[in-house]
Amino acid sequence: MHERTGGEGIKRTAFCRIPIAQICGGYLQTEQGDSLAVLADSIARRGLLQPVVVRRTAHGYALICGARRMAACRMLGMEEIDAALIDADDESALLCRLEEHHASRRPHFLSEAHEIAARGGMALAERSALGRGFFEDRIRALALGPQARRIAASERLSIEQCAPLHAIQNHALQEEAALLIAQRELTPGQAWRLVCGRPVGLQRMAAGEDAGRRRRADVEMHNGNDKNAAGSAAPQSGRKRRRRAQGGQREQGSIHEDGDC
Repeated sequence: MHERTGGEGIKRTAFCRIPIAQICGGYLQTEQGDSLAVLADSIARRGLLQPVVVRRTAHGYALICGARRMAACRMLGMEEIDAALIDADDESALLCRLEEHHASRRPHFLSEAHEIAARGGMALAERSALGRGFFEDRIRALALGPQARRIAASERLSIEQCAPLHAIQNHALQEEAALLIAQRELTPGQAWRLVCGRPVGLQRMAAGEDAGRRRRADVEMHNGNDKNAAGSAAPQSGRKRRRRAQGGQREQGSIHEDGDC
């Protein structure tokens, strides 16, 4: 066991191996199975890289930080786990848990994508428990336009929210769609409907049809035609009357000819 002095509210910290059966906590009722299975596979391959945090109780130990790691170790059937044993009061234990949750926020997928591309790309998938889809999705994200990537990173859009942007080839329209997704806080399903589900909108614009620009051009053309029509209305009406008169004469002639036959 290795000990060191603690910080504010924590008297000391000891690093040791503790029987999992003696630790209360880390039973995740709502954890997604796939995510936990990936973590368990990673621990099986490389070991537990970060110890859980516990404190002593009258009946054993209470888990403070590391619920997912604990659940994954239980899934693997491990009997002991590396732990940081802290001597802390209730408030300090709560602060430790809240601070870890905040600090452990996952890096944005575009940061992961740049690292993957710089260190071997898809070759890394063969050595990882994350699966090929994880790497394929991130490498594909680098094909988005620069402005769409900037918005995705600054607004922290998820990779699922950005997936519909790949259906748009025009980078300017990708940027417009990314802004709408961020401003309206659309779910992935709503983002797909925005891009592909509307009869007029981004789907048509993605095919090169700017509906708004076309409507303005149609209005201008219509207004121009109205002005031209106003100037030539009188002569046209006169020509129409002459055509109707000539048509009537031809019709009468044909009738007479039929009668003569």
